[in-house]
Amino acid sequence: MMTHALLKTCVAAATLCLSPSMVLASPLVWDWSPATTGATVTDGWTNQNPGQHFAEKVSFATGKNIDGMDIYSLDSFGSVGSPVKITIWADSSDQPGAVLGQFSSSVSIIDTLGAAAGETRKHADFSGFAMLANTTYWIGMAGDGFDLTQTGLTGFAGGDSVMAQFNSDDTFTVFTGTGVGDMAFRLYGASVPEPATLTLFGLGLAGLFANRRKPRAN
Repeated sequence: MMTHALLKTCVAAATLCLSPSMVLASPLVWDWSPATTGATVTDGWTNQNPGQHFAEKVSFATGKNIDGMDIYSLDSFGSVGSPVKITIWADSSDQPGAVLGQFSSSVSIIDTLGAAAGETRKHADFSGFAMLANTTYWIGMAGDGFDLTQTGLTGFAGGDSVMAQFNSDDTFTVFTGTGVGDMAFRLYGASVPEPATLTLFGLGLAGLFANRRKPRAN
């Protein structure tokens, strides 16, 4: 299994040859939006760090470098430029464990993409976090010093009706049951090459540079 350090090295190597004009926005890699899931919406949960905020479990079959997140919340809360905090925790026996990363960002997009009536999507980008394959993490996005609110989803395939609620002292409660549901959110990121693929990619680069450096025959 790759370590977090190796995964970050893979991400850097995979983007080595890209000029700024070649770098594209990261694709959508996780979609638990109200529209996509068709779930019943529970809304109006207070979502503020410090204070009550939430986290949800994620796991990917292949490594991902996550660098963008949407949450869904009541449309009257938050605006473009509002500060947010995105936090990622390790999993500890199916509960949030140690904080692995926390990123200060701001809302860059507000629209109704994937949202239910009375809700909007709030999007924020951040510097990125490498998630290992087949590893469970917890992730959440909250208003930084103000209430952004959070939408919950119940009754959809793939959900487990489990969501963690954090409090101002960083203690948490894991909610279970259909009355609470799962967190409505989406994630953006890039797949990370497996070590064998990365090795072949590196060899290809080495060969390319070697060919470029060969002296021309007289």
